[in-house]
Amino acid sequence: MPSTISGNNESEKNRPEQWKYWNIFKDELDSYSEDEYLESVRDIVESCESEVVNVARSNGKNVSQVKRKVAGDYFQAIVFRAIVDKATDSGFRALLNRESLQSIPGLSDAIPDYQGIELKPDLDIVLYRPDADDPIYIFSCKTSFRERLGQTGMWKLFYEVARHSCSDPECPSHRLSLSGDISRTFKTGFITIDWYGEVESDNIAKVLDLGYTSSADSVDRSNNIYPLAEIKSHIANRWDHL
Repeated sequence: MPSTISGNNESEKNRPEQWKYWNIFKDELDSYSEDEYLESVRDIVESCESEVVNVARSNGKNVSQVKRKVAGDYFQAIVFRAIVDKATDSGFRALLNRESLQSIPGLSDAIPDYQGIELKPDLDIVLYRPDADDPIYIFSCKTSFRERLGQTGMWKLFYEVARHSCSDPECPSHRLSLSGDISRTFKTGFITIDWYGEVESDNIAKVLDLGYTSSADSVDRSNNIYPLAEIKSHIANRWDHL
């Protein structure tokens, strides 16, 4: 395992420790082992809500906006901390909550482009092996997907169209491209608590490459939608079942 992967992943894992509400979540996380994070993530996020609200209110913040943003950001951070060591062991570089791939070695050619304009897909969690030619895994990681699965599906479609080879000069696919010549494929998926049960009834979830949910009602193995707790074993086998 290259030491650079281990060091970079550890640095990425520690980034949330600089976030404003981290101490609230750290106190709650200390009640669990990292092996328990995935199965308990909903309880952890919900348990921290009241203290987050108190801090936001005392600072004169919009409580509703803070609740929504903090729940989403720290859900991503908890999932990331739960999986990053397994990713490291399996040779994956792991990225958390990035705005762009521009400065990431090995991924600067994978930036979505529309007629010269850089686009910014959800890069909540990205896993890739730097020295391999296997897929790049891009996950949208949200507590809830109210009207957001459509965006994730759009990015899956974008990557597929951008890789499309067509000799027809009128084909709309020529407007979409990647920033460089990259031979790797992309797997687009989601990770969610599914607070409001949207995944079960949303057909877009079924056309994505894979998904992970905390809701037992949303699991659909025939469409590659799995319990969240299984993501670590899938990372370990590098999704060889897909």
